[in-house]
Amino acid sequence: MAYTHFDKVSTANGYALGKKGSEVPVITPDRYLYVAKGTVTYNGGSPQNIATLPANSLVLEVILHITTAFNGTGAAIDIGDAGDADRFIANADVNEGAVGFTRSSSTTAAGAKGHLYTQETIVRAAVSAGTGGNQGAATVYILYAKVAA
Repeated sequence: MAYTHFDKVSTANGYALGKKGSEVPVITPDRYLYVAKGTVTYNGGSPQNIATLPANSLVLEVILHITTAFNGTGAAIDIGDAGDADRFIANADVNEGAVGFTRSSSTTAAGAKGHLYTQETIVRAAVSAGTGGNQGAATVYILYAKVAA
C-alpha cells in the first residue's frame, strides 16, 4: 500500500498541502464521486430508465458503452432525461452499429460539459432498435458528485 505524507492537512478547504506546497484534492465525507450504471437493450422499449440521481447531483460525465452492436437500420440511442431526451448524448454522436464507447464530454449536447439536478431525476435512454433490428445492448455509466444545496 502506498502512503502520501503531508506537512499540513486542511479539510476546511478540501485540499492538503504537500511537501512543495502544491495542493492535492482530498476526498471528505461531503465530496464523493459516484457512478450510477444501467443497461439498455434493443427490445427494452423507450424510454428505458438508467438510474435515479438524488437531488443536488452534478453530472460530470456520461459514458455509453455499446456491448452488442445494434443491427437495425436507423437504430438510435439518446441519453437524457424527461426534460431533454438527449441532454447528454444524442444519437447523431453514436455509432449504434458498432461495439464501442461514446462519452458525453466529446459531444455538443446541452449537458455534455456537466449538468446540475436540483431535484431527484431519472436519467434515461430513448432507444430505437431500427428497422429489422433483433440485437443490441449497451451499458451506461453516469459519473456524478453530490453538491451542497
